[in-house]
Amino acid sequence: MRELISLLLTCNLSDLFYTNTDNAFIQLFRYCFVGGMAFIIDFGLYCLLGWFGVHYLIAGVFAFVISFSFNFLFSRWLIFAAKAENKIEIKEIICVLTISVIGLGLTELLLFVGTDLLLMDFRMSKIAVSLLVLIWNYIARKIWVYK
Repeated sequence: MRELISLLLTCNLSDLFYTNTDNAFIQLFRYCFVGGMAFIIDFGLYCLLGWFGVHYLIAGVFAFVISFSFNFLFSRWLIFAAKAENKIEIKEIICVLTISVIGLGLTELLLFVGTDLLLMDFRMSKIAVSLLVLIWNYIARKIWVYK
């Protein structure tokens, strides 16, 4: 935690984002940063499609596919220290995709619960659901993919 705070206070962006690290706090910070960017992509597309009249569950799937691609590449590079010259292995893609598809299933289920059963605004439901699924995705990737 001290290392993360020190990097934040000194605005050492190079070490904060690019230097390989096993520090769990720095990795979690990076994951939240990349996840936040993926959320902006996901939520932006979700709302835009909703504005155009696309059903919220269909919009959720489409936004997931685009944000998943962004999240996979940037998580691999910034968080879990995969080198640019390392080839992406099919096993890695299958594991991350499996975790993400489970996350998509949770997202769709919880969106339905929030929007149709609890009568929340579809955007508010998406924000709440995204926070829950972010936790699932990080823990699952940390344990099963990038040990």
